[in-house]
Amino acid sequence: MPDSRYCSESAVVKRRAHGYDMGPGGVLVRAAYLDHTWPFAAGSLCSTTGDLIAWTRALHGGKILGSAAYRELITPDTLNDGTRLRYAKGLALSPVAGHRTIHHSGGINGFRSDLAWFPDDSAIIVVLVNTSGPVNPGGILSAMAERLLGKREPAPGRPIAGDLAEFAGAWRGLGRGNPLVIRTSVDSAGLSFQAQGPGAGPGQQRRLRRLGSDSFAAGETLLTFLREGGRVVKLRFDEVSIVSTLDRQP
Repeated sequence: MPDSRYCSESAVVKRRAHGYDMGPGGVLVRAAYLDHTWPFAAGSLCSTTGDLIAWTRALHGGKILGSAAYRELITPDTLNDGTRLRYAKGLALSPVAGHRTIHHSGGINGFRSDLAWFPDDSAIIVVLVNTSGPVNPGGILSAMAERLLGKREPAPGRPIAGDLAEFAGAWRGLGRGNPLVIRTSVDSAGLSFQAQGPGAGPGQQRRLRRLGSDSFAAGETLLTFLREGGRVVKLRFDEVSIVSTLDRQP
């Protein structure tokens, strides 16, 4: 991995990409100075697609960790209330384009990234973007996976029948330490939701398909309504890297 190193704002590195942020009016501007002793391992490792492919092959090929440590790395845990997570030790395990995937995204001043290992397809996709603007590396990765591997459609949800009014409302709690609000609404087509708050995703209205009596999905996002005494009083919002239980608002 000759092109991987701890990032530096002062070192001269041949062919190093500059990072850009969005300025006023959507104009790209050079990302502000960042002292890399602050983010440390949470964003101060510089690399290339080639080196990251080499790392991913070594990690999932048994050259970095022993079998027990590797299994722990990729095995999601269970919360005290029995909720099974889809997030392991710094890696997410959720489908991309319907394919089993071990993946994670990243972002720092002027840069965003996404990397996915597809174990059933022996494929690796790496997306590196040198702007923190509107370009979504996760969307690029999903589109590349569909083009290269084909899209596997999720199993059809259960028919949405009966009165869905009990699932409509506003739900408030925390997501990654920041306020998170989910608004669910019902119309003639069924149930949909919108997330509001930092780290809550794109924020647009999203249509839900029914998985079980009180569980719904939109893409990889899972919503499970929780009851007390037969009444729906809480909502568990699972966005893979965010799992929050939200209270119903009056």
